Amino acid sequence: MVLISLLGDFDSNILPLFFHFAEDIDTHILITDKHRYDLDHAQQIQSGLKRFTQEYDFDIALLEMEFDEDLQSSVETIFERIDRLTHNKQLLFNMSDGMASTLALMHTKIFERNGEVLAYDRFDNSCNIVSNEGMRKEVISGMTIREHLLLKNIDYEAPNYEEIASRAQTVSKLMAMSEKFIPFRHQSKKSDYLSEYAEIETLLREIDKRDDQFFIDGGMFEEYIYTLVKNIGFDDVALGTKVRYFPQDSSKQFHNELDILGIKDNHLHIIECKFSKFLNNAENFLYKYDSIVDLLDADGKTMLLIVGGNDYKISSNKRTPMLSGGAKNRAYHTGINVYHAKKLDEKHFIQEVKSFFALG
Repeated sequence: MVLISLLGDFDSNILPLFFHFAEDIDTHILITDKHRYDLDHAQQIQSGLKRFTQEYDFDIALLEMEFDEDLQSSVETIFERIDRLTHNKQLLFNMSDGMASTLALMHTKIFERNGEVLAYDRFDNSCNIVSNEGMRKEVISGMTIREHLLLKNIDYEAPNYEEIASRAQTVSKLMAMSEKFIPFRHQSKKSDYLSEYAEIETLLREIDKRDDQFFIDGGMFEEYIYTLVKNIGFDDVALGTKVRYFPQDSSKQFHNELDILGIKDNHLHIIECKFSKFLNNAENFLYKYDSIVDLLDADGKTMLLIVGGNDYKISSNKRTPMLSGGAKNRAYHTGINVYHAKKLDEKHFIQEVKSFFALG
């Protein structure tokens, strides 16, 4: 079986279908318009497909073809090439993000080969499959976070989840004292033992974290949020994921550690956790994660979670908001939810996460 993918604006119309049919196909042909951007995008997709097939030992030939989608002769020529190359093989043609003119020129030829045309709904994660016999609908398999990142050509490194699970109850007890923990965190950098925070000191020593400043400054909070969200409807959740992205355009490379990743219906989302009285550079985080989520998944969303203080600070009798009204509006329209609370209400937070990320 041969899967043919027509590249448009979104690789999220290609990668889930490749994943879904990977066990059934022996060849994948990626066809793309000749514009420079499309060719670079195609190379990035090919790199991810290659890494995925090597990782999971799939014997799939990965081919790429170029054409001019504005020329009838070019559209017809590329189908002739495909026809010769795939003689007597079943064709699945993914034209979910293609131009209507290309589909109009090709669909008759595809049906003459008893092939099928695929129309993927990336919001519903389902696919309409059209053939000579009619149309049927198929739900597309869900990827894990690791599988998604491999297909996006992104390196992935995960933490020790057994170790995190072993201290989850203690972390929950520490977070129940969150209003007291923030001043402790500040003082802990100046003293080995603080009698007024004896209970916090004891709990941290129980899990061998009293001298782990990274854990005290934010790692503990991230583990707490991970425990809250890992079983509320995501298909897969990852904590403290170190990612390295190597696109064709080297100016877009980034290395980062993302606090929490959650995938649902093949869309990858971010929860960025900040445990702080006031976030001085909140707007910078909005711009940063607006860019990062686009690289991870064009349809992904981000929640910026800030717990521990007010949404303003007062200095020299001047009140400074953490985020301007304009920044909040931009965040809303780019799929970023800013969730802020002095102390986290677990029930309300979980409801907000379910609603924002459409977890049902």
